Amino acid sequence: MILGRHVKPLVRNLIFADPFLPGASRIPDVGSPPRHPHAVTHRNHPVAEETSVSEAAPSEGRTSQRLVLKDEVSWQDLREFTEEHEWRYIGMMDRDPDKRIYREAKWEVGSALFAHYVEDEFADERFIIATGGSADSRNRALAEISESVAVWSFEDLLYEVSGAAYPAGRARAVMRLGVGSPLQAVDSAVNRIERASKDSDLRVRKAAVWAMAYSDWPQYRPVLEIFVEREKDPQLAHSASLILQSLGEPE
Repeated sequence: MILGRHVKPLVRNLIFADPFLPGASRIPDVGSPPRHPHAVTHRNHPVAEETSVSEAAPSEGRTSQRLVLKDEVSWQDLREFTEEHEWRYIGMMDRDPDKRIYREAKWEVGSALFAHYVEDEFADERFIIATGGSADSRNRALAEISESVAVWSFEDLLYEVSGAAYPAGRARAVMRLGVGSPLQAVDSAVNRIERASKDSDLRVRKAAVWAMAYSDWPQYRPVLEIFVEREKDPQLAHSASLILQSLGEPE
């Protein structure tokens, strides 16, 4: 299973333990990551282990950013797109809250290049991510999707955060920005999420903390260090401290 681009086990367990957002799985256990099945079945035909939808994510550096789908995109839209572009459908993994697994579909795009569709219940977003292959091939795959399917551009993600007038909408927009962040830090996103971490509304501050976890940018370390010291909600401060531990050092 691919829980988006590089969400570390510690952070991933925290995600499933903190049901603060719509769609979050209310699972109290924050122990070890789930053991995934070695194969899935699609229409009663088993999928071989070497092409399993549940195979481990590639090492860091072999995964694209997440391409967040807009609400109007249906599963049928995706199937039509992949069939038209001759992406080989591998299978579907159904959600299993007890094992902390989201619904995920997988296609083989080319030699050692795969596309994953994930319904992220914690972030309440759906996204496509490319794994394997080269950086150019992963980017080409995402570009093909963007040309045919309604997705959130990075500019749109930034605009939604700036334009959200109410806390609920602001929290949703901040979380979406974190999910759809590029691989490398961008000041315009860092500044917006940092401002959200200082919001008077707890929902927005929580969304900001988890947006930092999804982005996984070392540039958020100074922001989280200050946040942990100042945050009055003990559960959120604790989550932020653990996320801080998972981030690397800024260059």
